[in-house]
Amino acid sequence: MRLSNLERRALSHAMHDLAYRVEIFGSRIDDAARGGDIDLIVFAPDLAAEDRLRLSLRVAVAFRSICDEKIDVHVIDPYDLTATERAFLAVIRSEPLHLGRLVGA
Repeated sequence: MRLSNLERRALSHAMHDLAYRVEIFGSRIDDAARGGDIDLIVFAPDLAAEDRLRLSLRVAVAFRSICDEKIDVHVIDPYDLTATERAFLAVIRSEPLHLGRLVGA
């Protein structure tokens, strides 16, 4: 997973109190790739649509308060997927994002 130390600290800060599963996808999971924004999926089964949007914005703003890197945060309900979300999850490759490993804990 290609994340700088600053990006790791910013992710840890942005998600320190999340009780949801988070996965990273896109070019950042390819160690041979270069560049690219940080793409995250947060699986939040108990949030209404407007709360998922708020969570996405909160994580992105907290991340950007430390690191000036582009980040996309997609918050979905894994038990109530739209057809688009199902198709999206079927074609991407993602990896769990473990906060303890982000900062060396």
